[in-house]
This record gives sequence, structure tokens and C-alpha cells, in this order.
Amino acid sequence: MEAVLAKYENQINVFSEFLEDLPDTNEPVWILGECYNVKTEKSELLSDVHSKLWFTYRKKFSPIGGTGPSSDTGWGCMLRCGQMILAQALVCQHLGRGGWELGRASLLESGTVQTQWHKCSSTGLLFLS
Repeated sequence: MEAVLAKYENQINVFSEFLEDLPDTNEPVWILGECYNVKTEKSELLSDVHSKLWFTYRKKFSPIGGTGPSSDTGWGCMLRCGQMILAQALVCQHLGRGGWELGRASLLESGTVQTQWHKCSSTGLLFLS
């Protein structure tokens, strides 16, 4: 677990990076109300997973209150869950259930992170920043 945390510390990541090898099963796979068959709908399932946001543990940030914790391990999971629920609701509201992907994040000189949302529509490809 520590190796995973070290690799992805203080980042917002796409969960699908961890789904390279899906189990070969006849059991249905449910993702937020959508049912998939891994054997016949693998690309659709992966496309749906690609459209989800995953907020990971954070560590090595300035101690809270100057002497408090510098990691959210053990208490930050509820914050991240709430953030992911809110993010999913906003994505569904503004971009719809599927047909979009989160582009790679790029770090700007100012230290802020910029991402692009790509959505395919009948009129072409829409880029949102």
C-alpha cells in the first residue's frame, strides 16, 4: 500500500489505471447502476471506468495547525468519498453519464493543475478546461 501511496501522492488519478487485468468472469459487474458483462462488454466497462474520478490519499502536506497531521491517512477517506460523490454528480449533471474522458492533467508554472474534459457529441469533440 505504501508503494502505491508514494507513486500517486497528492494527485487526482483516474481509477482505471488499476484495471488493466479484469477477472474473466460470467458474473455481472455493476458500476453506479450500470451492469456490464466482462466477456462481452469489456470496452464499454472500461470506457465507463475511464469516466470516473478517483481521489487518492494525500501526504507530505504542511502540518495542519502547524503541528497537526501531514497526511490524511485514517481520517481523509470520508472527505475523499464526499469529494468523489460530488465530482460524479457534477460530471453527470454537466457532461452526462458517458461518452467523455478526463485528459491528462498538466502542472502549470503557477503550481495549479489543469485538466481537459473531452466529450464526443454529434457536433464534434468538446474540450472543457
